[in-house]
Amino acid sequence: DLEVKANATSANNTRLRAEVNHMREERLLHRKQMDALKDRLKQLDKEVPAMVERTNHDLYEGEFIYSRLLMRQHESDSLRAQQLKQLNETHEEVTKSDDYIKLQESMKYETEQAQRRKEYLECRQGRLAQDVAKTKLGYLQWLATWWRGEFDRLDQATGFKFEPGGASKVSEVTEKILELQRHNDSLMGFLQQMEGEERGYDKELKRLRASRRALEGRSGPDHSVEELLAMESEVQ
Repeated sequence: DLEVKANATSANNTRLRAEVNHMREERLLHRKQMDALKDRLKQLDKEVPAMVERTNHDLYEGEFIYSRLLMRQHESDSLRAQQLKQLNETHEEVTKSDDYIKLQESMKYETEQAQRRKEYLECRQGRLAQDVAKTKLGYLQWLATWWRGEFDRLDQATGFKFEPGGASKVSEVTEKILELQRHNDSLMGFLQQMEGEERGYDKELKRLRASRRALEGRSGPDHSVEELLAMESEVQ
């Protein structure tokens, strides 16, 4: 009985030692992860102010460009208004000249015809505008559904909860996508470099094995490595 208890106690102690060692390893791993997170936090503390400064600069540039655009648009509107005013004045003068020249009946007939044409054009333009509005409405409804699907895909791919008009920004999603793409490109470049080196090593190994087999076939397998290398150099 004592021997059984001693064996059980020894097995229990062994199990406890294994668990303690495992917990120590987990503690070391946890410390490494904490150190890595602290380093990453320090790096972000350095990068975030620079990103904020670049964002402020971009916003300033955008506001400056927008103000210039508004100024040019205002100048264009003013010029168009002046041209329209001159055109109206010219049209009025021509109409007055025609009124003095044409007879009263002809003028009445032309006025009636012009009024009918105007009503016809207004009705036609109204119908066209209604058709265009329906088409635009259908297109905008489809476009809104399509963009909703695109934002849902972005939410699933990046983890950003983007809502139109919400607090999230498209620039954040774009920056996250570019960061992931840069990371993937770096990994792909490293893998391609490793594959190239591996192919070079495989070619060199195959060449050495072929040379060794050729030399062993010529001189027998009892030669030393130095002799085989010397014979290979003579063959080359």
